[in-house]
Amino acid sequence: MKNYFFSAFFLFVVSSKICIAQVEPFGLQGQTITSFSAVPRDYNFGELIICAGTNGNGVFSKKFDLPDTNWICLGLRGRIITSLTVQHRETGPAGFNTIFAGVQPDYISGDSTVLFERDFFSGFDTTWKHIDSGLILNQSSIAQSLKSFHYHAHAPLLPIILLYSFDVYKLYPFLTEWQLILSNNEWNVLAISQNHWPEVIWVGGETANTELVFAKSLNFGSSWEFFLPGGYQSNCTAIEIDPIDNDIVYVALGGELIKTTNGGEEWFPTELQNQTATFTSIIINPTNSKHLLVGGTTGENNFILYESDNGGSNWHEIQPISSLPGISSMIADISNNEFSVYIGTLGNGVFLYKTQITFIDEETNELIPDQFRLYQNYPNPFNPSTRIKYALSSRQFVSLKVYDVLGNEIATLVNEEKPAGSYEVEFSAIGGSSGGDAFSLPSGVYFYQIKAGSFIQTKKIVLLR
Repeated sequence: MKNYFFSAFFLFVVSSKICIAQVEPFGLQGQTITSFSAVPRDYNFGELIICAGTNGNGVFSKKFDLPDTNWICLGLRGRIITSLTVQHRETGPAGFNTIFAGVQPDYISGDSTVLFERDFFSGFDTTWKHIDSGLILNQSSIAQSLKSFHYHAHAPLLPIILLYSFDVYKLYPFLTEWQLILSNNEWNVLAISQNHWPEVIWVGGETANTELVFAKSLNFGSSWEFFLPGGYQSNCTAIEIDPIDNDIVYVALGGELIKTTNGGEEWFPTELQNQTATFTSIIINPTNSKHLLVGGTTGENNFILYESDNGGSNWHEIQPISSLPGISSMIADISNNEFSVYIGTLGNGVFLYKTQITFIDEETNELIPDQFRLYQNYPNPFNPSTRIKYALSSRQFVSLKVYDVLGNEIATLVNEEKPAGSYEVEFSAIGGSSGGDAFSLPSGVYFYQIKAGSFIQTKKIVLLR
């Protein structure tokens, strides 16, 4: 295949100013990208490995820092990949990554397989094995979406979540039978929480009466809470959970983006609406969850991408000077103070969009929160450092400490009076951070607890070396 090396420049308007952002080709030019996944840095010695599914050419992977031509085919050539996920599995001192791929069944050749799995670092196509026991196979059913909860030796086994034929299934590691956990409606989109705990699953779709419906589970599908927001179309095309605050969820309904800020009890539109668009992917910056990117297609497979820096209240459209095909999927990464978004297109491979990130300073208090909150740290799992955000609705003496599983105090991050506002601190397992008096902590589960007046809350944190 002939490779074309060029850069696309995007124009967008911010506060009446025209800005130019360079978007670089990232390989697989000429390919239709159907899905993305990744081996996270925390589970691969600090290196990100991106995986891409294609329309008829199998699964590819590459390290993020190699030239864009260094994509390696992992197999399944000739198959249309419908979904991908990579799960990190750690047992004892050993850890490994397993890649799961949904494929379109090939009934012409007599192959009804819809799901495969393999050890990520195996080098041969023959290592793929089918893993669709428990699913009802037919020509019209595909694996629409795959998501995975990562786990390690100090935690119980966590499942893969599958959206298949508009129903939801789960599969625990080392088992082979998929378990149906949600049906009854036509489910179209699936999301899971990005932080390690709590483990949240969201799905969106439509009822038999074509009403918009959402479902949320906090226990891997053992029970569900349902929501029926009225007044919206039922065309769910993407869903994403805020990585810092799991009560915030964004949903694309064709060319409209809506959100909830209270766990699904209330839904309201953002300012993003484009009747000619179909949004297929939502990205939320984990260092600043008000920074969003929403991409998709418009017209006859044309590229469309919007960006917001304030949680969806205002948007600017990122417009390519040279024409690009529509967006099928996106995946993001953070490294060297850069927020990188990998964009899969419907016909011209992968592109890379980078922006500089700015962590919220601990003393930034522009808005007064309406309640006390302790947010999940990010990243989680972490190595060697992570950031913890909290909010105060009034002046209080604040204590924020880290403990091991036996209740021994590991580090004091905050121990002083603070005015109302939002704060963020860093915790390092090797010391040297704000409050980082811990030193050379071993891998494992820890807890951080805030006390601010009568408000007390504890969350789990995972160190993975």
